[in-house]
Amino acid sequence: MYGLRYKMKILVIEPYMTPSHAAWLHGLVAFLNAEVRYQHLPGYHWKWRMHGGGIFLARAVLSSTWKPDLVLVSDMIDLSVFKSLLSDPFQGVSFGLYFHENQLTYPTSGNDTDKLNRRDNHYAFINFTSCLTADFIIFNSKFHRDSFCNALPAFLGKFPDHAKLLDYVSLIRAKSTVIAPGFDHRPFEGKTKNIQEKTPVILWNHRWEYDKNPELFFSVLKKIKDDNNPFKLVVLGKSYGKTPAIFEYAREHFRENILHFGFVKDTEDYAQWLINADLIVSTSNQEFFGISVAEAIYANCFPLIPNRLAFPELIPDHLHPRCLYTSEEDLYTKASSFVSNFRAFKPLADLINHIKKFTCENVADRYGSFFSTVIES
Repeated sequence: MYGLRYKMKILVIEPYMTPSHAAWLHGLVAFLNAEVRYQHLPGYHWKWRMHGGGIFLARAVLSSTWKPDLVLVSDMIDLSVFKSLLSDPFQGVSFGLYFHENQLTYPTSGNDTDKLNRRDNHYAFINFTSCLTADFIIFNSKFHRDSFCNALPAFLGKFPDHAKLLDYVSLIRAKSTVIAPGFDHRPFEGKTKNIQEKTPVILWNHRWEYDKNPELFFSVLKKIKDDNNPFKLVVLGKSYGKTPAIFEYAREHFRENILHFGFVKDTEDYAQWLINADLIVSTSNQEFFGISVAEAIYANCFPLIPNRLAFPELIPDHLHPRCLYTSEEDLYTKASSFVSNFRAFKPLADLINHIKKFTCENVADRYGSFFSTVIES
């Protein structure tokens, strides 16, 4: 399969197993025509994971006699440390680096003490040295690859002898490719709306964190409500650490609009809520792919998402004017138009067909072809 005469063996290393990282990993296990095994650590203490995760995971790998054809690690690790500890048993095995996010262009919280004390460069430098160590690099979107590579020269310019480092930027770009993380479409199959609303249902299905910019989302909804435009609201997603105060305000202010407010653990229930919704809105300040938006589009939600970051890649070019917004005022105008005339907004066949290429089943074929090429070479 994939040009090889045997079933390839892939080891995935995930030092930061959050739900989105787990979804990516389980998609590979379920759909990639290969023997996939993995080692992981829980998704918290991210800075310690980048410093120490490679040490603990290397020990776990060496405790097994199973030897893969290829090792794929996620970005939350110091690959140079991890690989050095494996040493001789892994001679001849290719090591790849998968970027879900990166610490160079990821927006930082104003409460991050490392940022406030100007000592946060180390984590981006770990990403840089991991790129140098990797035999190949995969980014989850074109935007992610380009923004990271374009930001490297200025970042490296902060260090002594930086001119000698700049040559590595083109090397990193040359060994980089783009493959989406994919989303599992199976929970959505065979489902139809199980609520009948006479007003549109607006969906939030993102993390409850600062980088998703929930203040803008609820500000626009408040304007629409003040205009006496009726709508219902479904707020999903999960909070990590301190939840932005706007969510408690929203729970009270939109109590008459709310159909559901809070995290849904069961994937079947989650899929049903997306199918029940009509409009998916993202106001995110950070997005390297956008799985929550891709899932909602697959569930027939009409998208209103920013014309920046990775979002344009989720929409066919000819639908950009309808689905992408450029400012808060543009979002308000387009959202108001949808709420006032939502029955005229039919599911867009071109949009659904476009988003299908990001299902785990389809991206697994890309992973498989790419991995087999790496192993053969």
